[in-house]
Parts: sequence; structure tokens; C-alpha cells
Amino acid sequence: ILLLRHLARQPIQRQNQIKYVLFGMGIGYICGSTCFLAVYDIDFNPWPSLFTPLYGAFITYAILRYRLMDIKVVITRTGILAATYLVVLGLPFAVGGWGRVWLSTRLGESWWLVPVGLCTVLATIGPFAYAYLRNQVEARLLKEQRRYQQVLQHAARGMTRVRNVAKLARFIVCVISDAVRVEHASLFLLDQATHRYVMVASRGPRRFVLESRYAVQPDHALVQWLITHRRILSEEVLAPAEAAAITQVLAGLRAVLLVPGYIEKDLVGWLALGKKLSGEGYSGDDLHAFSTLANEAAVAVENARSYEELQKAHDQLRITYDRLVDQERFVAAGQFATGLAHEIKNP
Repeated sequence: ILLLRHLARQPIQRQNQIKYVLFGMGIGYICGSTCFLAVYDIDFNPWPSLFTPLYGAFITYAILRYRLMDIKVVITRTGILAATYLVVLGLPFAVGGWGRVWLSTRLGESWWLVPVGLCTVLATIGPFAYAYLRNQVEARLLKEQRRYQQVLQHAARGMTRVRNVAKLARFIVCVISDAVRVEHASLFLLDQATHRYVMVASRGPRRFVLESRYAVQPDHALVQWLITHRRILSEEVLAPAEAAAITQVLAGLRAVLLVPGYIEKDLVGWLALGKKLSGEGYSGDDLHAFSTLANEAAVAVENARSYEELQKAHDQLRITYDRLVDQERFVAAGQFATGLAHEIKNP
């Protein structure tokens, strides 16, 4: 019961991940347990054990469809672990098997101390060797991903210095498009005049033409979902009841991710991201970096808007001040002319 309650509170994507893992584990244990019935003198043909590999199939589907794990990292770590412990366990066995005769001629009955000692040393070094190799390989494997994540982090810190909303919008989509190399990156912001979310910038090989002014009404299911759930939107996280209307918008935007930006409870806008040009999926670290960037962008947009409003107010005050000064000059000139005329008439 507690597990079901916890599952019900999870996001849809996490629910699907857990469901497939539990379902796969259930099939694996139930089908595999039929092999042990003979131990209890139960006459049963263990044919269900043939379906035990379905456990791996369900886990694989959860990884690929619902991003259960970063498959590239999982395969890399598994390969390094297997290679490391192949050396840790294989080398002592090789020494003990192939070198037994040679060791026996020199150490006698104590020949086994060499492979056991070698195994002990390698087993001690093994975890450190695994950690070192894993870090080195992942640094090379994820070099590109970490590079653009650092670029996004620097951009998030620097965008607050941009005081123009239009320039800021172009800066955001340019950074994402060029750094992450996506098909397109588009930015939607709330238009305070029309109260609609309007596309203000787009960049990439498949970018949108801004003259189309793609806009979404605030009462649309997409906007309501972002306001309610307050997290990144993709097709994988949608419940069946929500999927129809929102999926249609995602298809129209050619987007696989919508990354919202908030200030407190207000949805300022979102980033619509297409697929990576490399064909790779977005990792959990990518989603975290995008989310941070979107929230920083929301703050930067509000700051830029406030600055523009203050600048407009300052310009208006300046115009009003200049008009008052001109009026004072005209009044002073009129008074001077009147006084001069009076002096001429009455010397």
C-alpha cells in the first residue's frame, strides 16, 4: 500500500519507469522460481523459465523509452567493471593454472601463495583502478556533453547583464542552438499586452520564421500543464488524458522538450527544443542544465523588462522636463519682451 501511494505521487515518467522495472522483476522472479519447485518434490515442468529473459527486455524498454538510465554511461561503466575484474580474477587464475608446475618446482606445496597473494593485491587495487578508468573514459565519452553544459552555466550567469529583451531572447536561443547543436531552439514569452505566450526568437537549421508569430493562449492545455506541474515537458511524461492536445502542439513546434521558466508561481515562458543534430537523446544532466538556464532566463527577462520600463519612464520624464524648461523660457522671454516694450514707451 505504501509503495502504491508513493508511486501515485511520482511524475508520470517516473511512474512508467517504476512500473516497467517492477513488471520485469515480477516476470523474472516468477518464471525463474519454477526451476526450484523440484527441490520441494513438486512435479512441474519449468517451461515458464524460458520467459525469464523478458526481465531484461522490460528494463531495456524502460531505459530507451523513459530514460531510466543514461544507457551510454551504463554500458561504459559495465564494460570497465567487467574488464577490471577480468584482470583482477583472471590473472591469478592464469598464474595458478599455467604456472603451477613452475611455481611448484620453486616453492613446493606453498605454490598457492603466489596466486592468492596476487589476487589479494589486485582485489585491493581493483576498485581504485576501476574508479580511475571510469573517470578517464567518461571524461572522453561525455566531453561534448560537459562542454555545452558548462557553456549553458556560464550563459545563465551572464545573461542578467543584458538589458534588452529582444537581444536577450536572441542570445538565449543562439547559445542553446550553437552549444547543444539542436535542430532548432525557440523561445516563448508572455506578451503582457495580449496576455498570450508568443514566440520571440528562434534559431537552428529548422528554425521558425518569426513573422508567423506563433502564439499560445494562456488557457491552453499546454500552458495549464506547465503551470500545474512546474517541470520540463516531453511526450514521455504526459498522461494519456493530457496527451492529445499537448502532443499536437509539440508536433507543430517540432519540439521534443519544453523547458519552462518561472518566477515564483508565474510562468514567464518556455524554451522549445528540437532533437539533437547528433541523434542522441537528452540526458538527465541536460535536463537539469536546461531547467537552470530557463529559470535564470526568466529572471533576466523580467529584469530587462523592468529596465526597459524604467528607461521609458526616464525618457518620458526627460521629455516632460524639456517641455517645462522650454515653457519657462518662453514665459521668461515674454516677460522680458513686455518689460522692454514698457521701458521703450515710458523712458
